[in-house]
Amino acid sequence: MFGLGAGEIAIIVVLAVILWGPDKLPELARKTARLIHFLRQVANNAQVTVRNELGPGFEDFDITDPKGSVRRYVMKQGGLDGVEDLVQTLRDATAEIDEAAADIRRSIDIDGDGVISPEEAKAAGLEVPGAPFDTEAT
Repeated sequence: MFGLGAGEIAIIVVLAVILWGPDKLPELARKTARLIHFLRQVANNAQVTVRNELGPGFEDFDITDPKGSVRRYVMKQGGLDGVEDLVQTLRDATAEIDEAAADIRRSIDIDGDGVISPEEAKAAGLEVPGAPFDTEAT
């Protein structure tokens, strides 16, 4: 309950009995329960009011995730229901391309040090550009 263990709850109960006394503690518990009930009603009423104000299409509106609810609505209205499937397909294709590129790198890297040297690139038939700077100028 609220991430509290049995020991912490026992300490809270003992402190409550010491602070308010055993005769006032039941009334305090009732008031706390009424407060929690009231706050839940306020939250539920707020969610119902927001759903009613937004109108049709927002029946599944979740007040804890308004951005997701609006996104789902826009996707349905725009006929974009399949976009998530398309995004997943693109992610899968990107993963396959990355895996193929890693396989190519591993096949070129003869000594297995993770770095493709110019000699390894030439052995693989790749064109290696010349020096990036003039060695005589330094």
